[in-house]
Amino acid sequence: MSELQEILGGDVEFILLIAMFSIVILGTFARTLSIVLLLTVMLIMYYHVTVGFNSFSEEIFHTGHYDDRGGILLFVSFSALVLAFIVRSFFVGYSVLFAIATVFGVGAASAQDLDIRQIGAVYPIIEQDALEEIEQAAEGVEITLEDFGDSDGWTATQSHILPVATENRIRDVIPFFELPFDIPDKDGNILYPKGFTFNPLEHLTLPNVLWIARPEQLDWAFSKADDFDMILMAGGNALKESEARRHPVFMLEAQLAERMNLEFSPAKVWQEGNVLKVQEYDLETQAIESGVIAVSGGSEQ
Repeated sequence: MSELQEILGGDVEFILLIAMFSIVILGTFARTLSIVLLLTVMLIMYYHVTVGFNSFSEEIFHTGHYDDRGGILLFVSFSALVLAFIVRSFFVGYSVLFAIATVFGVGAASAQDLDIRQIGAVYPIIEQDALEEIEQAAEGVEITLEDFGDSDGWTATQSHILPVATENRIRDVIPFFELPFDIPDKDGNILYPKGFTFNPLEHLTLPNVLWIARPEQLDWAFSKADDFDMILMAGGNALKESEARRHPVFMLEAQLAERMNLEFSPAKVWQEGNVLKVQEYDLETQAIESGVIAVSGGSEQ
């Protein structure tokens, strides 16, 4: 670029821009010229097809020969048409390529050879970057779960407690739901009033079998559950049990226990049609009947 500046003796970028706009203007002119030539050729061809054909017929009829002036006119017409398109394509294409090259050339020259001049007073930024400030403040802070105390004291980890089942039984439960508020449509008309009661199982399906177990019943529940079944813990810290067993153990919430009418643990819950089946197990009686626990001594055999 420096050698080019010496040869041109001036601002290279300005000269290149002037050249670019000149080529673009020439390309536009070539486009207009090609359109004019195209219209001219069309008029010549139209004349040749109509007037020229009549003259050709008249000449053949009266003189018996034809000097092929119409053919020459048609050849010249097509040649002018082809030349018009070549001129138009050349100038338009060349103007576009030159414009692209000039823009990139100006950008490269501006980045490498031009002096960046400072206009007005410039002051350094003294404020610290907000992200850097946050990162620096976070470097000196280490937060672990121990900072919040033992998870046994967290209310979020405490499951709803159910008493131990004392008999084996299966119950049908329909988890009716009552709307606590009105549901209007877009016009304000009430679609479903407050107090409307319906069975959610008519519109959805329980995807998993649920096993409800107290902490001391979890081993039994894990032995009965399939891979995709969910185990809900009735009482105790479900978070610690999940970490210890390396398997998800969910906490039983009071609202869910009330909705499913859960009364005792352990229990199995699954859906049949529009009804929930709740099966409760008396593990102590089952153990005695199977001989796992001796009736007299109460010790395991």
